[in-house]
Amino acid sequence: MSVHATLWDGSFWATQKGKVPVDWSGAPFVVSYHAYSADACVPAPNGGEGGPLSCPAGTDRWMNRQLDDAGRGTVAWARRDYMHYNYCDDGWRFPQGFPAECARG
Repeated sequence: MSVHATLWDGSFWATQKGKVPVDWSGAPFVVSYHAYSADACVPAPNGGEGGPLSCPAGTDRWMNRQLDDAGRGTVAWARRDYMHYNYCDDGWRFPQGFPAECARG
C-alpha cells in the first residue's frame, strides 16, 4: 500500500477566486508520514471498477459507520470554522455535472 500526496498552486479557486493572496513565505511545503497505518479494503480479484471489495476481517467497520450527534457536530464545527472552500459549491468548475462525492450527504 502507498500514500500519495500532491501540492499544487490552487491560488485562484482555493483563495476565493484570487481575492485572498497565497502566503508563500512558508515554502517549501513538506509533509512526511511516520508510523502511518490504515485499515483498507481492496478490489477483489477480477472485481474491476466498482466491483466487490475484499476486506481483511474486521477492517471494514469504518465503511458502514454512521456519525452520532457529537460526530455530526464536530463536522459542522470544522466546516463552519475551518473550511474556506468547497469545490462542490463551484458549479463553474463542472460544466458536465458535479463529481459523485458532491452528491453524498
